[in-house]
Amino acid sequence: MAAWRQRASNPLRFGDLEPVDMQLAVQDFSTLSIKKDDKKIKQPTFSAPSQMVTFVVGEEKETFLVHKEHAFKYSPVLEKAFNSKFKEGQTQSYEMEDTTPDAFRVFVQWLYSQKLTHLHHEEYDYQYCILEKSEGHYDICTKQTESYLKVWVLAEKLLIPRLQNEVMDILGFVNEECMTPFETSVRYIHKNTTDNSPLRRFVVNLSAWTAPSSEYKQYPHLYPHTFLLDLATVFSEAVPPRARANRKSRTEISDYHVEEH
Repeated sequence: MAAWRQRASNPLRFGDLEPVDMQLAVQDFSTLSIKKDDKKIKQPTFSAPSQMVTFVVGEEKETFLVHKEHAFKYSPVLEKAFNSKFKEGQTQSYEMEDTTPDAFRVFVQWLYSQKLTHLHHEEYDYQYCILEKSEGHYDICTKQTESYLKVWVLAEKLLIPRLQNEVMDILGFVNEECMTPFETSVRYIHKNTTDNSPLRRFVVNLSAWTAPSSEYKQYPHLYPHTFLLDLATVFSEAVPPRARANRKSRTEISDYHVEEH
């Protein structure tokens, strides 16, 4: 697999700031944190700690027990399902065949802690990501990143936009700091998302501006038809009208002649 991802330029760190800039930066981060706190959902109170629901996940049929209050708190889909007269409401069990146990573990982690941690980029440690990668980091990081893509899809189905955005923040960071390939998950993304999905747009733009042109012919099995249409649209929209007209005026019809023997 071609390792075509390139790390972006070094991010700005506090050590690079002048004293005045540092003060302004701290004020900015303080303001951001206040705004974020205002949007926080109140944590479950564990008023019924013995009430549990069961999730049966993936082809492996692995079971997870989750406090009912947590499942209800963040997903209106789960709330309606477990309170309905259908199978889920009667059995207090929910089957999820279209995700994986690894992805669901991340989801449960978020339900209880409201935090996501990429185990191989913990706390967004710049020094670890760039300078101290352990042997095998690339493969392990890729596997966990693929699980996060599945968490984003799961959060969309369960109507948890906050989780989708937190996953996207991690994906953006990993993309900047690690040569983690997203192209291996393109088919999964297009199969499980709708047209103009933010996750689709993220991956197609990432591919458009970082992948070499040879990538698509070398690994055609990775790219579905819908992805290639999105990619063509991105390239087309990136060309200014004046550049289009200029290129058209310089077209030489002889460039399309066949060789005569």
